Amino acid sequence: FAEAIRFMEFCVPHIDELKHHPRWENIWKSVTVYSSTWDVGNRITKHDVKLAKLLDKLYSEFRRLEKA
Repeated sequence: FAEAIRFMEFCVPHIDELKHHPRWENIWKSVTVYSSTWDVGNRITKHDVKLAKLLDKLYSEFRRLEKA
């Protein structure tokens, strides 16, 4: 649980910088991310794809740092 929360906290500054915030939730040891763009009818846009790629990159970096 604590590791999932640390991952979310690790992502926050990067997501704020991107200015495209997902709906996400933490349930026990997992983080689930939902992404769509509200102002275009909850469809997936290039912003959502960019956010997904960023989160993948951040997760890899987070796992590397957690193992160090």
